[in-house]
Amino acid sequence: MGTSKTLKDFYEKNDLLSDITYGPNMNNATSPDDDIRDAREELKQNFRLLLFTIPGEINTDLQRGIGIQQFLFEFNNGATQSQISARIYQQVATYIPAITINNITTETNPNDLSSLYLAISYYVPQIDQFDAIRLKIE
Repeated sequence: MGTSKTLKDFYEKNDLLSDITYGPNMNNATSPDDDIRDAREELKQNFRLLLFTIPGEINTDLQRGIGIQQFLFEFNNGATQSQISARIYQQVATYIPAITINNITTETNPNDLSSLYLAISYYVPQIDQFDAIRLKIE
């Protein structure tokens, strides 16, 4: 068992949410200290967690999270959809900088205003992979 040099090192090493904050170790994905089997899937899972985490839900960082489900209760129009996109871009840049967002599409069904469709395409330069998240939030 390794020892931490500082209290900050200890907290970072033992933070259960450190992958969301720092992303996986893309420089050494086979390190025995990292639990990375598939960097692309880990980033995708971290992205999903960021989408559904409500700001203020995590006591150590009250700004972390998009809280996408909260947007269901707002008047769904172009302004709300722009707000969703802006929040996603800002949060990804802050908490998952390994991801480059290509496109965000939000849509509603005129016959079902209680659901929101979200499609996010993104690129991970360090592993040269494109991926997408598609959600129906109800």
